Amino acid sequence: MKKYNYTEMSEFLVRAIDIAILAFREHPPKNLDEHSYKLVLDYYCSAKEDVLIREKKFKNLTSLKYDIADVFTYFQESSGETVQFFWDNIKKESLPFKRENKMKKILKRRRINNNQEYDFVIDVMIPYLDEGLINDNDIIVLNKLISEFENKHK
Repeated sequence: MKKYNYTEMSEFLVRAIDIAILAFREHPPKNLDEHSYKLVLDYYCSAKEDVLIREKKFKNLTSLKYDIADVFTYFQESSGETVQFFWDNIKKESLPFKRENKMKKILKRRRINNNQEYDFVIDVMIPYLDEGLINDNDIIVLNKLISEFENKHK
């Protein structure tokens, strides 16, 4: 990814947040109840305000990277219409964000490194299978990796 300054990255992030809000409004996830849905929308609206306020006062690229990670977590780890709409529009807008395929990295290295990766694999392997992002052979490998990780951390 090209290096951008704080102002550029904060502008990109605000545009990404707008896309996230639009994605949730136009394609609400079927697995969210009304209360959770409202909390998610409130979070993204609040995140946008925080970025805009900090852009005027505190121009710290390191803290902005944490904001980016927080904003993108759902869209990196989930699947479905909401997520697809989000990434399609990120691409249309030519924003400098890419979907990181954590699952591909885990499968390639044949190891789950930490609790975050363990939780990620547990949470998304079935939705990824349903979406065609992984196949039955990958599920077999992932189950083996899960077992190895659990045995190592007992």
